[in-house]
Amino acid sequence: MQKAMTSGTQYDTHKPNELRRLYEPLGVLHELTTKDATKPRSIFSTSSQAISITQRRRDFVDAIAFLGAYEKECEIAVAVEQRPDGLIVRVAGTGDIDGIVVPFLNNLLDLLSTTLRLRKDEIQGREKEISFDFLSDIALDFASKKVYGHYMKLLHHIAPVCFADMERGPNDANTGSLDFKVWFQENFYKNGAPLSQEHMKLIAKECFKARQSILLDPLRNFTYQGHEHVTYFEKFYKQLRKLSLTMDMTSQLLESAISLRQDFTNDLVAESIPSSPRLPIPLLQRKLTMEGIANRISSDSSKRDDLLRKLQLTAPSGLIQALSHYSQKGFTEVHPELLVINYFDALSDGRLIDERDKYIGCTKPSCYLCHLFISYHPARYSMIRSNSRICLNWRLPDISHREGNAMARAKDQKSVLRKLIDTIRADLEEKVNNDWISQSRSTESESEWALPVEDDTINYSSPLSSPESPPGCPAAFTDVPILEISTTLDEASGGSNSSDEDTRDEVVFKGRCRF
Repeated sequence: MQKAMTSGTQYDTHKPNELRRLYEPLGVLHELTTKDATKPRSIFSTSSQAISITQRRRDFVDAIAFLGAYEKECEIAVAVEQRPDGLIVRVAGTGDIDGIVVPFLNNLLDLLSTTLRLRKDEIQGREKEISFDFLSDIALDFASKKVYGHYMKLLHHIAPVCFADMERGPNDANTGSLDFKVWFQENFYKNGAPLSQEHMKLIAKECFKARQSILLDPLRNFTYQGHEHVTYFEKFYKQLRKLSLTMDMTSQLLESAISLRQDFTNDLVAESIPSSPRLPIPLLQRKLTMEGIANRISSDSSKRDDLLRKLQLTAPSGLIQALSHYSQKGFTEVHPELLVINYFDALSDGRLIDERDKYIGCTKPSCYLCHLFISYHPARYSMIRSNSRICLNWRLPDISHREGNAMARAKDQKSVLRKLIDTIRADLEEKVNNDWISQSRSTESESEWALPVEDDTINYSSPLSSPESPPGCPAAFTDVPILEISTTLDEASGGSNSSDEDTRDEVVFKGRCRF
């Protein structure tokens, strides 16, 4: 009890049972999608061929976000703040933002500002090439560890398979491959040995030049349908692009900044947005049963029983054990893009550089929950690249009662929470139903194709006794539904009338507003 009071002096909280209404179905959905072992698919893309001021501003923050991620695990979100005295590049993320990322970005932005002070006719030709070389050198030195990881993966896991195929491939497919092999041997090895991390700058530049020529075309000859290792050749090409991607994004940074010269009349500076503390996931181990979770998802007894029956048939055997583990060991944090949104929501004397396009640049596509949060946020932030990845370490932005406009933000956040709960529940029900249909059809198929047996032999293929599969099988995670939401969380929660027990539970979960 004392712990709750101590926490409450710093943060206010949502009611524990409100948070569990989100995290219980979310945990089940996470486990069901994890067992599929499929790569998260894109659910929103910002790719555009249009060249406009808006697109250039997006290109700028996207480039900053990519270049600032100094290692694979580092995720960064970036937006440009307009203040009375100039522009500030706001950066939030994982890793050492203040100690590593911000100093690097300020070094990069200083050099970029120097370039932008030149006259328009001076930022072209040779002067532009010199600026690009300086910027890319700084960026490649910073990204050497990340580039080295791409190099080692290519060298040890992809290239051996592809070169073996190229040796025994048909003559027409080998057209031009000799030049490619010579180029690869000369640049990816030194005296026959793999390169060290200090050579990654040269590797990146060589790959950047090669991609602008026909040197890599032989790889395309082995990507035809039916080739045994077509995926390896596709990975080879993509991995070479990853090696040069720092150069690509540096070029994008320079080109977009030149187009936005009027925006950047003053020097640019980068400043961090504080990261969030890691907090325990709001799950109670003693409440984690399939019956209890199904009961809290739906108040309709027939729907609840149907969900429970299908979940028991399709769920992985260790589902409840996994949820129990999360309840004891799991932690949550506010993802970088939501840190940026929360920062701008709380501002009183600043704003985004373009209020008509509230765009946030990110290193990686946003997870599914961030996508939903942005979709439901009343301030209408622009949608960013997203995929179907389900993250249990996710939480709503922290709001302190001492911050500006905290009351209004808390009200908005409660509305978003209600919509998140309803959406995740609907997604879980759809996923369980789809898995049950798929499993039923698989069992039917096995039964139909059972080998015939003699009358005196026991037949171990027993007939299927499950209900007939309904027609149609909608894919999980289709378009995000904008649901009609009840006016109170209790109305939206479903489940039986056992909320009095939930209300008594003491689950401290800092970073929530209760107003």
